Amino acid sequence: LGDPWEIMDVIVESRTVNQAFYVEDNLRFMPLVFPLKDSLEWDGLAYFPDNIVVFVKGETIEIFDRWEHRILSIGMQEEIGGINYPNVTTIEQVADTNVVELRYGIEKYAASVGLVYREREMINSFCKYVGEVEPCVGLSWREQAGRGFLMRETLIDHN
Repeated sequence: LGDPWEIMDVIVESRTVNQAFYVEDNLRFMPLVFPLKDSLEWDGLAYFPDNIVVFVKGETIEIFDRWEHRILSIGMQEEIGGINYPNVTTIEQVADTNVVELRYGIEKYAASVGLVYREREMINSFCKYVGEVEPCVGLSWREQAGRGFLMRETLIDHN
């Protein structure tokens, strides 16, 4: 409790008339485009170099493959983290699964607040690394996970 704070990440946010950005780990994300329209799609990773590999516990995983941002809903009332937001937009970043990879990500933005929820499931099956699909048939993604992560972030206070 008395230990000094240690900086883990620096995140920079910015916005133009038509796009919102954040830069994290020197990667420029474009999570929103304006004006918001139902089912609008865009390349939220347009500023990324090709073939980004991320290290998770010392092992590599290509978590940014096949991302295509899409608006799922606009202006919905939602309770998130015990806080009632009257105007939430939900963005799907990726929803792509094959026999050895799960890629899923959404973000929720509340009007006049910003990002209030983020969820990512990035899993490679151990069957990808052993070269056989059969041992994973019928197993949940948690049971067949070989590499990756599950992450949920919720804003707990915006005052």
